[in-house]
Amino acid sequence: MPVLQKDAQRALELLQQYRAKLDQRQQSQNPTKQGPAEEDHQLQQSLDRVINVFQSQLFSALLGKNLLVRPSTTITVLYTSS
Repeated sequence: MPVLQKDAQRALELLQQYRAKLDQRQQSQNPTKQGPAEEDHQLQQSLDRVINVFQSQLFSALLGKNLLVRPSTTITVLYTSS
């Protein structure tokens, strides 16, 4: 099943919306609660990385090639805590 540009654009929009909701939640959260805030921060960093990939010229060029994504293909997001 080919990955279409419009599908990738929709996925990017959804990621950006979710990222914005995390920002809002973090701003409205009680400053004394550090546990969830740290997890949210790590999630935000991971989302930023994925969003940057979706916005990259390389990703756009690869989509232009109509690459096929096999159903068995698994995408793994790795991150390191700083």
